[in-house]
Amino acid sequence: MTTLAETLCAEHGLNFARGFSQQFHCAKQGSHAPIAGFAPHPFGDWLIQTGGTLPVASFTTATATGDLGIVFLGMGVDADGGYVDDARLAWRLGRARTIEDLTAYVAGCGGRYCAFVRHGSDARFLLDPSGSMGAVANAATRTVAATLYLAIDRPVVPSDYPMGVEGRRYAFGYTADRDVISLRPNHYLDLNTFEQTRHWPLETDSFEVTSLRVLDEGIDQMIERHCQIMRALAGTIGPSILPLSGGEDSRLLLAMSHAGNIRFDHYFTHITTDISRGDARIGAQMAETLGLPFSVYDLIGQEPPPLPQPETIRRLQETALASGNVAYRREYYAPRRRPRAYQQKARILHATLSLPPGGFVMRGQITDLSKAVLWRPAGMKEFAEKKGGLIGAGTGVRLMMVDSDVAEADPWFLSRYEAWQQTLPAGCHGCEIDFMGLELFRSYSWGNTFYSFVNDFYISPGCDRQIIQHLAAAPPLMRYEFHYNDRILERAAPELLKFRYTRPDDNRMRKRRPVFLETLDRYGLSA
Repeated sequence: MTTLAETLCAEHGLNFARGFSQQFHCAKQGSHAPIAGFAPHPFGDWLIQTGGTLPVASFTTATATGDLGIVFLGMGVDADGGYVDDARLAWRLGRARTIEDLTAYVAGCGGRYCAFVRHGSDARFLLDPSGSMGAVANAATRTVAATLYLAIDRPVVPSDYPMGVEGRRYAFGYTADRDVISLRPNHYLDLNTFEQTRHWPLETDSFEVTSLRVLDEGIDQMIERHCQIMRALAGTIGPSILPLSGGEDSRLLLAMSHAGNIRFDHYFTHITTDISRGDARIGAQMAETLGLPFSVYDLIGQEPPPLPQPETIRRLQETALASGNVAYRREYYAPRRRPRAYQQKARILHATLSLPPGGFVMRGQITDLSKAVLWRPAGMKEFAEKKGGLIGAGTGVRLMMVDSDVAEADPWFLSRYEAWQQTLPAGCHGCEIDFMGLELFRSYSWGNTFYSFVNDFYISPGCDRQIIQHLAAAPPLMRYEFHYNDRILERAAPELLKFRYTRPDDNRMRKRRPVFLETLDRYGLSA
């Protein structure tokens, strides 16, 4: 059998090995043909195949009850701060005896990754805590793969996702194909039954902070874990790259790396819109303050463009296929028919290609829980009305942004959202919007999109369960009003507090919000 990804790339004259270079495919031994340009990794009864630039680490040991094995894909840093490679797995898992030991080890890792673990005939597949390295499963063919077109060997057969809302964003495990599901973060897939089981959060985990002392202790631990992850990553593949802008998230990563005396190889800003010119100015000011080198890549009006138009269109088709997008045909990117869409997509593509290749680019997704990014006014309003009670399914569906004006009142969506809510431990009530973002939203967005950025490996240092627990435990209103972000900056790099933000709303919020230490009770905190 040949994957649909290979078939479509051949039909459209695209470079499959390049477009899918950071992806993987897993099927039963002997059930699937070798994939061109992919490396084979036998795994018990399974064969895992990986693209040419996807980092892979593995370890196998014999026990009295069967072989114990792990194949770790992507970039991860374990709970003790070690970068996950072959040697680290051998050292940390040499005494592992059960599949639960392996599951716990993987769950303790931060970064962008997924992992296969097995003990004897038992085998599981796990994602990072936000599915930033997304995955799909095809139960009909017993296949696990990075994205849709690697999971099928035939044309797409439409799923029964409600008509009228099909398009850019699916939800609740659905994909464009009837047999392929999107796997949910914080659940493991049993490779024998193809059923998913939640493994985190635990029933004993707490996501509530009620005192300033505990809040600040959590901030310090969250900063240290960020530093632990960034420090471990900085000593690995290729150049380490940190974008700087006038936004909230890159400033936090810069501040925390500064607190940990961590230097990266490359600091930069891309200019792809007029707004991002402000990002470049603020990024340059922050870099100068901390004595860091800084580069600006201006993609507006660049002559000649980095790639000629025909090659740009082919590369855009590759990125669409690599992310599982149904809009991959050449005409979708025709400059004459869709000039604005082509221009912006071309700039983003050229921006990713302008960076030093073969390294990793750090992003602020997940760290952005620090500003309650997905709560928006609707979520904050209901949270205040219910005094921290469970957010209703209608509001939750609205905040999922599924490209439908009627979804928040549609029983199909509401029933599935409520069913998902019921899987969360009681300790998560009060921050379920954060978990909606982790489990229902991001794996459909960045979980797919990151696969298309093949010049470098994109990773969020904040994608870590220790970090998430601290961020989600902070009072949502405090986060929403940026007090939490500013408290991080005060403790990590106070010299960065003086710079404005690109978004006017961020600056206005800081002017109109109450003084934090004078209104702790507003956030449910005691002194």
